Amino acid sequence: MRVRALLSGPAITLVGGLLAGRLLWTGAVKPYGPQIYGLVIGLMLGLLAWVLSYWPLSTLAGGTLLFLFFYVTVGLIQQYLHGNFGRQVVLEYVGLALIALFVIFLGLD
Repeated sequence: MRVRALLSGPAITLVGGLLAGRLLWTGAVKPYGPQIYGLVIGLMLGLLAWVLSYWPLSTLAGGTLLFLFFYVTVGLIQQYLHGNFGRQVVLEYVGLALIALFVIFLGLD
């Protein structure tokens, strides 16, 4: 299992960072801000994949957790870059994440 984490971690970091950078690039004002945020999201995704590889999770649950993290972080940063970041946006994403986590962990049994 640890060998799998050594192989999948860098791949998830690269692909997640490139996808996040591309999604954040649309409509950005600063030329290098989205790429830096994408790099940070990619690194956090790789670290999360490494941590999840030590948990006894199914592949579907681990992938869903990674996608949920990607969705929430990219969404929040995208709202910040567009100037729409506020309490209501944070509550919306946190509420969605809590519901999704509940469904994911409910399905683990």
